[in-house]
Amino acid sequence: MAKQVVFPLQERSKATRERLMSAAISLFVAQGFSAVTSTMIAHEAGVATGTFYIYFKDKTQVFQALGERFLEGFLLLDPARHLRDGKDLRTALESMLRELLDYVALYHMHEADIFSLGRENADIGAIISSLDSRLLSLAREAIHVACPHLRPEAADKTAPLVFLIIESLLTRWPLNDEFPTKEELIHETASCLAAYILYAGESG
Repeated sequence: MAKQVVFPLQERSKATRERLMSAAISLFVAQGFSAVTSTMIAHEAGVATGTFYIYFKDKTQVFQALGERFLEGFLLLDPARHLRDGKDLRTALESMLRELLDYVALYHMHEADIFSLGRENADIGAIISSLDSRLLSLAREAIHVACPHLRPEAADKTAPLVFLIIESLLTRWPLNDEFPTKEELIHETASCLAAYILYAGESG
């Protein structure tokens, strides 16, 4: 008879925690944060409810852990490189938005109501603030690359709207009959951003 493989305790604990986090993502996306319970997450992960509480205090702490992992990977991305490689502005923005959307989709963060959670939980709010700072930095870099002659005060005035458009795209991804595919949405968003940035550069 084949000998049963027994993983070291540390490895099994890590695997269990990963299963709980994966289960939580699936449930948050399918049913929304408020409808999900710790027991549901445990059941989806195939473990006892008591096991859940060994790893997490509650479902908010699971969401926080997911957010922290998302932020760590997000900060390692360099989507602004698309703005620095000599492409025309619209094409560069399309590449940047596509990379950001693909990363966000890995975590389904566009499906979760992260902003209402941020208002309720300071730790999640801090994660959102860090993401906002990074996106605002990307907006400023896009403006600087496209309009290097733009006065700093004009660039600062332009950046918030660029930031809000990018943030809205990433967190809501409003696919509908008008924009039935991700590529169409990316194209239209990039076109609008490029036109606005170039207009700001001419008027500033």
